Amino acid sequence: MGPSAAYVLEQGRECRVAVLKYQNMGITSSLGLPIYAFALTVFPREGDPYQVKVGNPVDPAAVPHLYPGVHLSARVLLEDPHAVVIDFGHAGN
Repeated sequence: MGPSAAYVLEQGRECRVAVLKYQNMGITSSLGLPIYAFALTVFPREGDPYQVKVGNPVDPAAVPHLYPGVHLSARVLLEDPHAVVIDFGHAGN
């Protein structure tokens, strides 16, 4: 199991992601938020874009703003480029 979403949001570097696909996994986080599976293209501040598949907790209020092709703010760990979490607190930025 990788780092927690909270850890990535706190320690990760800002990046942008494009949502390719997403799906509710039918499970919830320890905070009671639904977990969604995402296929993302990550656009790091430095380096080339790359694709990842991750599971992220999603506030139900954010679900109407998810669709294939949407670009969102995210955080990524420099030491683990597959540890990517969408920053729904800054999703409109």
